[in-house]
Amino acid sequence: MAVKIYPEGPVGGAKLSFNDTSSSNSSCTAAVAAWWQALPDLVDTGATVLFAVESGKFFFETLTARDKTAAEVTTLLTPYLARLKRLGVKYEYSSYVSQNYLQHYNASNDFLPYGLYPATMLFNSRLIPRKGSEDANRAKELTDVMQQAVDYQPEAGWRFGCSASNVKDVAHEDNAVVPYWQDAIAICIQISLWNWTAPRSETLARRAHMAEVTVPAMEAVTPDGSAYLNEADPYVYPPGTTKWQNTFYGTNYPRLRQIKNKWDPRAAFYANTAVGAEDWTEDSAGRLCKV
Repeated sequence: MAVKIYPEGPVGGAKLSFNDTSSSNSSCTAAVAAWWQALPDLVDTGATVLFAVESGKFFFETLTARDKTAAEVTTLLTPYLARLKRLGVKYEYSSYVSQNYLQHYNASNDFLPYGLYPATMLFNSRLIPRKGSEDANRAKELTDVMQQAVDYQPEAGWRFGCSASNVKDVAHEDNAVVPYWQDAIAICIQISLWNWTAPRSETLARRAHMAEVTVPAMEAVTPDGSAYLNEADPYVYPPGTTKWQNTFYGTNYPRLRQIKNKWDPRAAFYANTAVGAEDWTEDSAGRLCKV
């Protein structure tokens, strides 16, 4: 694994939010679609942004812009803020600068080691292709699907948490990372918290809805997209299926299978969606059986 260390320095940040209580629902939906179209120009400056889409609400969790002042961050976002005004969307916005990245992280993600995110979540990811963000029609289709997903069962608290960045111009050695990452503008994770006070069947029903309704809809509007193996629900990629081969590994899979056959010919290592998993199935007792 290669780790790159950057010189310490100032980090610009921003907070932005709007909701459908202060603006119409249709205007907010249009604003989210416009955000997708604004992303390529923003991340091409080197900035990254974590943002969330909830029922009737959009907000930044954090925007990170190395070596940028608060004023420079506002300049980056000015075209989108102007678009919000044209759409008649009322928003709250502020920009700031931190002395270093740790200070920036603590200000935007809460203090380490705990952070903001609970471990007990239902979740599944989707890599959003850059073309799906640049095209107005595709951006609208993506927005509509996400909105339908977060509006389903309000008590479930559905949301999409997305991380956007530009990795298409990053040079690297040939590796096993799924090629879809290179073409992605963002990774979005659909989330609902596990309800420990409700019957287990209720939460499992939410999980089934995510896998059987939302995921196919997201795949339909991002046919050139993918998913991230470490943030995928096994219910979406059950044993006995092979969709995961392309989703998680893409064109790398045949080569990875060759490596697997060479170094693990007896299949000592197994995981549900690991390379070579198609050779095995689980019986009713959970035992592995050769196909």
